[in-house]
Amino acid sequence: MNKITIFISLLILTNSIALFSQTDMHDIFDSSRGNSDWKENILTVVESSYGLFIEGISSKMDTTITYKDEIVGLTKLIMSHKKAEKGKILSAVETHLGGISSYHTSVDSFNLSGKMVYNKKIYEGDAADMLNQISHVEYNEKGKILALHTTRCDTCQITTMRASYRADGDFDIIKLNMDGLGDLQFIGNDEGSLVVYGSKFIPKPDLDEFSKMLVDNISESEERTERSTQGDFYIYKSFKKNKESKQFKLESEITRNKSFKVTEKKVYYNEVLSEHKKFSYNKWRKVEEIYDVMSEVTQNNVYDIEGKPLTVFEEWTKSEYKYDDKGNWVERITTSSDSLTGITFRTITYK
Repeated sequence: MNKITIFISLLILTNSIALFSQTDMHDIFDSSRGNSDWKENILTVVESSYGLFIEGISSKMDTTITYKDEIVGLTKLIMSHKKAEKGKILSAVETHLGGISSYHTSVDSFNLSGKMVYNKKIYEGDAADMLNQISHVEYNEKGKILALHTTRCDTCQITTMRASYRADGDFDIIKLNMDGLGDLQFIGNDEGSLVVYGSKFIPKPDLDEFSKMLVDNISESEERTERSTQGDFYIYKSFKKNKESKQFKLESEITRNKSFKVTEKKVYYNEVLSEHKKFSYNKWRKVEEIYDVMSEVTQNNVYDIEGKPLTVFEEWTKSEYKYDDKGNWVERITTSSDSLTGITFRTITYK
């Protein structure tokens, strides 16, 4: 490796250590994300998403859309065309966000369980080499993600993140290979009744002297997560070391059930509780109720008898869905504090 490549790898490594420390690995390795809801009788889907028009940033106002019998000033954000072909879903997507337009195509493949196993997203324009991404996903016999392989092109270096699991289904070790330098690991160690997670960089044993000098200066993560067990729940307390006092301070406390769904979340700022929410789930393992303990506000998600969403809350945003006679959603209206923030329309053709 030349010195420029090493410096780039070192920068990626340093950022990755921060990412490992700050990111919930249960979210990254959530095997339900990216699952296909494409039904066999669907041929094509044309989707148009509109958001609020912002003077000086948005390209054009669309005055043909009405909401509550009134014309609203929206601007088109995303236009996508999707079609099924030989067991794959092919997409062409045009995006207009923040005054910047882009265009990309993608190919998605799924296994028999509807889980994504391959995605190839290719952009047009000068920044294509930075935005392009090809991903492969491996699963174990229980449907959990074993490995995520990503690269920028068919002949580019592949970055792999692998996961192994404990007997209870939680993470044991997650490894991220850093090209030419070694492995970044997220490891869970048993300490009495706790499982303590932290990040650690394992350098390659055959590094040259220049590379050794660089990686020797990399400090291990100053964050740790402690998992305890209370009945049918796991409680994850995340701490960050204060640079001055060298003491670990509590940043968050997340409770998960044995399916690793979040049932309670507490966030702290300077060790003072700043967010506290509780979540309950329905028989489809979807969030049914969100209770904000601090504001004493309850948000109820509504589903039909088949588990399809009708009204769904995410933070303070509400999405309402309308369906065609074949059970596929064709309109999604998004509001915040009862004010319209976006509308998405879908036109579906069937075989």
